[in-house]
Amino acid sequence: VDTEDGFPIPGQTVRVLVAVPTSSSALAVPSDCLVFEGDQPSVFVQRGAGRFELVPVVVEGVTDSEAFISSGILEGDEVAISEVFSLKALLRYGEYAED
Repeated sequence: VDTEDGFPIPGQTVRVLVAVPTSSSALAVPSDCLVFEGDQPSVFVQRGAGRFELVPVVVEGVTDSEAFISSGILEGDEVAISEVFSLKALLRYGEYAED
């Protein structure tokens, strides 16, 4: 491989990030917003002031910081990116709480 201005030199360790376009139209969300119901990944989508709905999604890939979702949410949907554990706990509380 031809180098530019002598960088890198043979034997030198480098770190390379490769980004390639894909044919799909996946949406990127922070990977911390994913929750799992068994094997099913989901995200909490805001449906009104203080109202969130757990929505199943199809995940195409995950990096350290992002999850790429191909279906389940739409561009413009607002997903919870913090307090996700609390939202999941509230969901469970609603399922098991006495009326």
